Amino acid sequence: MDAASIHHYLLFFLFSLSLPFASAINFLFNSFSAVSNLTLVDDARVEDSVLRLTNDSNYYSIGRAFYPERLRLAAGPGQALSSFSTSFVFSILPEIDSSPGFGLAFVLCNSTSPPGALSGQYFGVFSNATRQSPAPLLVVEFDAGRNPEFNDPDGNHVGVDLNFVESAVTRTAGFYRANGSSTEPEFVPLDMRSGRNIRGWIDFYGPLFQINVTIAPAQEPRPRWPLISYTDPVIANYVSPEMYVGFSASKVKWVEAQRVLAWSLSDTGAAARELNTSNLPVFLPPSPPSSSSTSAGLIAGVASACLAIAVLCVLGLYNHCRRRRKTRIRKEEEEEEWESKYWPRRFNYEDLWSATNGFCKERLLGFGGFGKVYRGVLPASISRGANNAGGSAVREEEMEEVAVKHGVSFEEERENMKCMTDPDQTNGAEVGPARSGSSAATSFFCAYI
Repeated sequence: MDAASIHHYLLFFLFSLSLPFASAINFLFNSFSAVSNLTLVDDARVEDSVLRLTNDSNYYSIGRAFYPERLRLAAGPGQALSSFSTSFVFSILPEIDSSPGFGLAFVLCNSTSPPGALSGQYFGVFSNATRQSPAPLLVVEFDAGRNPEFNDPDGNHVGVDLNFVESAVTRTAGFYRANGSSTEPEFVPLDMRSGRNIRGWIDFYGPLFQINVTIAPAQEPRPRWPLISYTDPVIANYVSPEMYVGFSASKVKWVEAQRVLAWSLSDTGAAARELNTSNLPVFLPPSPPSSSSTSAGLIAGVASACLAIAVLCVLGLYNHCRRRRKTRIRKEEEEEEWESKYWPRRFNYEDLWSATNGFCKERLLGFGGFGKVYRGVLPASISRGANNAGGSAVREEEMEEVAVKHGVSFEEERENMKCMTDPDQTNGAEVGPARSGSSAATSFFCAYI
């Protein structure tokens, strides 16, 4: 055992001699799963095996948890102060890493509900008073946020507060360890907002008006040097003969999980009992996606985009071809000037479908050299060219022009015209009148399909 440890235990032995035996408190909670006698205030609760102090869904959340028995710090008013030692493991994890932090506090108070206590940066125990006044409230803050109006040095510090939110002393969170052959220890910063389990030790030496605060990662042994060693007789103005001991935390808009995982305390003159930190749960932020999964996601996204572009291109090409085909068909169906005067002429498919009642069997006349022959009825507005050509004398030069267009001789064309105007000679014409009806609204024809 080194000299620092001997001095530590000797102080507790000497300062505990004057305490009545009945006042001794000595407890050990390696978890809170079986603890049922804590005084839980507001949003504080036991969640699984840990103590949760705030409620994520409550905008202005405050939670306090106290040991049910008061800690006796003096035999009476004006009497010498006694001592105690405590150890605990805590975890602070914000939902958003960049959000303002709050932290938690170890509290000595003569009430479980301090008057005027506010949420947010006030830890749920301080009011917004602008002046410090003597009252029994002593706090060790583990502050995860920086508030310049309170002279906070940074957003990750430990402080001792005497009934006032502005600390009497602060230090950046961390611990000291041996630095090789150097006589000066090395300071190691410790991020309290990482979600890691952090162990704290607080030793209160009443007769010396001294508070020592030490922190370290939960799996590390206790450092030889405290982070804060604060000594001031004014401490006596902020304690009372009996005080509740426990933890408090608060928040506002931003979610921050403040947890206490284990706790031990002793005012018997010995150090608080050793905590078993090996089986404690760990609360760490979600791991960022790995580069491999990021690459896989990127590849999948690019592949999906390429597939979508390919589908759009195919659809565009299909629509383009469809439009061109419709245009070609429309041009093919457009009637030339000579067709309105002479037969044979062209009709579009919709007119033929309508005239033959959908090419029904009842309209089927038979079979010709080019396929089935149907009988149909066309409106006069469509067949106007048929009757005009029936009894008209056709000039030979016009007939010759038509014959050239169709690649047939003048004589053949004349025979065609005769066939189409003579119902008795109609036999397989492409489109032609079969019989002139008496109605002005219709005309009869035969068509190959």
